[in-house]
Amino acid sequence: LSHIQFSLSFMKTNIRSLLQHGLPSRYFDIHIFHPTTRIQKFKYYLFSRTLSRPITTGGEPIQGYDKYREINPEILRTLQLERQHTIDYLDRLLKSVPGNVTRSKIEDEIHTAALKCVERGFAEVGPTGNYEYFFNDSPVTGTRTYQRRDLHKFGHEQIVCSYNFNHEELGAVSLSKDEKYAVRVVSPQPATTTNHSLARIMVRDIDACVDFQVSLEDITLKDSCTPPRIHNVEFGPTIEGTSDQLHSLFIATCDVLGRPNAVYVCIVSGEERSHSKPQLIFVDYDGSHFVDIQRTKGCEYVAIHSTSKSSNEIRLVGGDLRPILVRSRQDQVQYYVDCGVDKDVVIIALMNPIHDTNEELQEKDSGHLAMELGQEFSIFEATIGDLPLKGSFGNKLLFDHQNHEKEGEHFIEDMDVFDSKIVFYERSNVDGLQRMRVWDRKEKNHTIIPFPLFGYDERFVLSSTGNMNYFSSSFHFIAESPTLPPKCFCYDFESRNILSVSNGPNEDKDDLTVRYRRILVDSSNEIKCPMTIVHKSKPALSGRPVILVGYSCYGQNQNLQFDPSIIPLINRGFAVAFCHGRGGRELGHKWYQSGIRQSKIRSIEDYLACAKYLKSNKDESSVQGSATDIFLVAKGFSAGGVVVGSSLNMAPALFQAAVLSNAFLDVMGAMSDSSLHLTEHEWDEFGNPVTSAEDVASISSYCPMSNVRMQRYPPCIILGAVDDDMVPFYHSLLFGKRIRNKCINVQNDVCINLEENGGHQLSGEMRIKLEALAASFIIGLYHEWLND
Repeated sequence: LSHIQFSLSFMKTNIRSLLQHGLPSRYFDIHIFHPTTRIQKFKYYLFSRTLSRPITTGGEPIQGYDKYREINPEILRTLQLERQHTIDYLDRLLKSVPGNVTRSKIEDEIHTAALKCVERGFAEVGPTGNYEYFFNDSPVTGTRTYQRRDLHKFGHEQIVCSYNFNHEELGAVSLSKDEKYAVRVVSPQPATTTNHSLARIMVRDIDACVDFQVSLEDITLKDSCTPPRIHNVEFGPTIEGTSDQLHSLFIATCDVLGRPNAVYVCIVSGEERSHSKPQLIFVDYDGSHFVDIQRTKGCEYVAIHSTSKSSNEIRLVGGDLRPILVRSRQDQVQYYVDCGVDKDVVIIALMNPIHDTNEELQEKDSGHLAMELGQEFSIFEATIGDLPLKGSFGNKLLFDHQNHEKEGEHFIEDMDVFDSKIVFYERSNVDGLQRMRVWDRKEKNHTIIPFPLFGYDERFVLSSTGNMNYFSSSFHFIAESPTLPPKCFCYDFESRNILSVSNGPNEDKDDLTVRYRRILVDSSNEIKCPMTIVHKSKPALSGRPVILVGYSCYGQNQNLQFDPSIIPLINRGFAVAFCHGRGGRELGHKWYQSGIRQSKIRSIEDYLACAKYLKSNKDESSVQGSATDIFLVAKGFSAGGVVVGSSLNMAPALFQAAVLSNAFLDVMGAMSDSSLHLTEHEWDEFGNPVTSAEDVASISSYCPMSNVRMQRYPPCIILGAVDDDMVPFYHSLLFGKRIRNKCINVQNDVCINLEENGGHQLSGEMRIKLEALAASFIIGLYHEWLND
C-alpha cells in the first residue's frame, strides 16, 4: 500500500445544495489513487450504507509502472539495450542520406556551433563599478575560469574561481557588496538529488587568492542526519555596527523531497576566513510554495521570495538581519520588488483573473485592488518605512504614451532598476514581439529604444545581462536568435547611443541567409496563436521539411535563444517553427492563464492549429506546400512533452516523426503523487486530481501517458537521463514502450535513449550528444521518407 493515497471529498454540487437549502448530502465520493490502477471513484450512500461499483478514471491502467519506478540492474540492462537499438537504428537510417553523413559528423557540427557561444563571454560590471567580470573557457582542457579586470588599472586581471566543467558543475555565484569576496556552489557533474550532499559552498578572498569552505554540519534535514540540498547562495549587506569585513551570507536549502523551502544566514569574516554558525531565518512548509533569495540592486537588502504559481510573499532582510514583510500573501495576487540605497522600493504587481462566477466572492477576493491592478504588471514606488503594505502597493507610475500609442498595447515582462532610471522589458500583446523602455525616475518621462539603433529588428530575443552596478550611467543587454549567437550591447542613458561590446552578426555570414517570420495562426475560440518560423531564404520555400517545437507551460516564453542543435538542420534545408501557444506568456499573463488547469487543452489546440497550418496552408510566401508533401516533426522538451505527447495521441497522422527530450508525459500519475517534489507546486498549473473531479476529467482528456491508444504512430525518438531530478525517467521509458505496444505500424521505429547521467538540462557534452542523436534521427527519416 506504499503508493496508495485516499481522499474523501464532498461533491461541490452537494455542498452548494447544503448551503442554499440546508439539505444534508446523501452520499460522498471516495477516490483511490494508485499509479498502476490510476483513479477509481466510489460513491458511499449515507442512508443505505452501501458502496457503489468502482468507476475508473484517468485512462486505462499503466502496466509496468511499479516495475520501472526504481533503478536496479535489470532496468539498467534494459536501458543499455534500448541505447544500442537506437544507435543501430540511426546508423541504418543515415545510410540513405547523401554525402556520407554520420552521427559523429552531425555532433561535430553542433559542437562547432556551440563554440560560438563559448567564445563570446560577456563582461559585466560589479556592484561597486570598479571591476568587470567575465568567463574564460578552454574546451581543450575542460576548464572554465571566472575572472575580473580592474576598470581603473589597464591590464590588471584576477581569477575569481576556476573549475573543470567535465567533472564539476558551477551553481550559484555571488559577489560581496565591496567585491572583496566571492561565494560559489560547486557540485559533482551533474548536480542532482542523488549527489547533492557532495556540493560545497566555497568563499574566496579574491585579492589573496585563498578559498575557505562554509560548513553545513549544523544544517540537517528534518528526521535525517544528511545535509540539505543547496538551492542558492547570496551575499547580503554588511552587518550593521561592524567593519566592512563582516558580510551576511544567505543560504537557501531544500527539504527532503528537493523543494526549496528554507533560508539560513551566517556572518562571514573575510580577515579571519571564518563564518558563524548558520541560523534559520525563514522556512515555509507549504509544498506548493518554493523559496528563493535575491540581493536587491542597491545591495542593502536580500529579498526572500516564497512563491506559488498563483501568489507570493516577499520579505526584505537588511543589515540588522530582521526580515521585513513587504505585503502579506493574497490569493491570485503576484508581485516582485527591487530596492535602491535610499530605502526606496520599486514594485511590479498583477492580479490573476478570478475564475469563480460568484460575484460576492470576486468582490471579497479582489477588494479595491481590482481598481489599481490589472492582469499585467503595474509599477509602484514605496519606501521601507511603508512596509508592510496593506491594501495598496504604493504610488502608481503612469506612462505618458507618446505617438498616439494605445494603452495596454504592450505589457511589462521584467525590469532593471538604477539610481536615476528604470529599464522595462516589454512585449506586444498582439504578436509577442519585444521592445525596451527607459523610465527617468526624476524627470518622469520615458524613451523607447528603437531596434534599428543597434542593427536588429523585433524578431530577435532581448534579455538583460550583468547590470549589477546600481549607479551605472548605462545598461547592458543581449540580442540573439535561434541561429545567431548572443551579442551584447551597451545603452548610454545620457547620449541615448548604443554600442556593441561583443562580436555580432557581421562575423556570422551564414546567418545572413536565414529568414525569420512571425505569423498569427487561427486557433480555437477565435484566438490567433503566434508562430515563429526560421529557415534559409534559399532555395525555394515550398515543400521544405519543418520541425514544430512546442512548450506552452508555466508562463515561460518559447525559447528563441541561440540553439546550436538546429544548425545542422537549418543548413540542410529544414525550417524550425516555434508555437507560442496559450500557457506561455508571449501575449501576457492572461495568455498564460488561458492555458492552465482545466484550460490546459487550449495549449494543445494551439499546437495542433500550428501543425495543421504548416501542413495545409499554401501561401507562396510561407514554408508550406500541399497537405501531403510536408515532412513535419513534432519536438518537445520537458513540459513541452505534455503538448507534443498529447498531439501525437490526438492527431498522429499530422506528423512524420517526433522527438521528446526529458519529457513530462504522465500528468495524471505525477499530479496524484505528492511524494514528487514538484507536484504540489504544480497543482495550480495542471490541476489537483486528488481533490477535484473537474481536474480529473480535464487531465484525463489529454494526459499523454493515459491516452496512448491502438493506432498508427509516427517514428519517435525519446531522449533523456536517468538522474533527471525534475521529470522521472520512467515517464520516457513507459511512454515509449506503450507506443510500441499500441502502434499498428513498425514497432522498431520507436527509439528510447536514456543515459545514466546528464540531469534535466542535459548540460555539457551530454546535451550535444543527445541533440546529435535527435538531428540524425530527423535527417535520416526525412531522406527515407523522400525515397519512399
